[in-house]
Amino acid sequence: IGSSELVSDVNGLASGIEAYGSRVVWSDSVACFSTSAGVYCQEGRSNWNQTQAIASNDLAILGENPCSVFASGMVCEDASLVNSIGTSVTNYAIDIGGSEENLCVLTAFGSIHCVGEDYTGVERINDDIEPFIELWSSPKTVCGLTVSHALYCWGESSGPNGQASSTDNWLPVKVNIGVDAIASDISLSPDHACALRNSGKAVCWGAGTDGQLGYGFTSDSDTYRLVEVAN
Repeated sequence: IGSSELVSDVNGLASGIEAYGSRVVWSDSVACFSTSAGVYCQEGRSNWNQTQAIASNDLAILGENPCSVFASGMVCEDASLVNSIGTSVTNYAIDIGGSEENLCVLTAFGSIHCVGEDYTGVERINDDIEPFIELWSSPKTVCGLTVSHALYCWGESSGPNGQASSTDNWLPVKVNIGVDAIASDISLSPDHACALRNSGKAVCWGAGTDGQLGYGFTSDSDTYRLVEVAN
């Protein structure tokens, strides 16, 4: 992780002990990853410190504050954040997504509740959308899948929120990934995103100056581009 750190260098993971990673998240000042042995974070220091000793179901960061979802509920490094969201949400949390300024919590009922700079208190943001089943996030964007595998994204206009707009959008907006196509998996970076369609084909959108959209050109695209596979 990073340029030099290895899992064997992580405090609490003894040499020769296997730990299977499941999620890596980061912000400008914090990086965290979850393993089968627990959650570890590095915040402006050379050593990784364990924050939870059990594997988490998901992991996200709000600014400098890492949060995890466990079978028993939601835990944040800053306990006041959990208290501000409320146990009616955190006790039923199954997934979370975080950006630099906001944190969104998905409950077992399919509802999404967000808190942060761009929300007034704790806001439920999917009242008019079918239930969600999963969230993904990057420092600028949060995306989610609904029960019918429709893809929705929200976040900063400079991130891959799937909208051809210069305005930030903090409510879920459906992302077009192709006619009659539904998503089975998502990958997000700070400036581009990719979705795996139910057909097995992949599409990407966002920044493409380094060819990361995979369609043969080095230009940005607000709309999806089909990833081309070399023969």
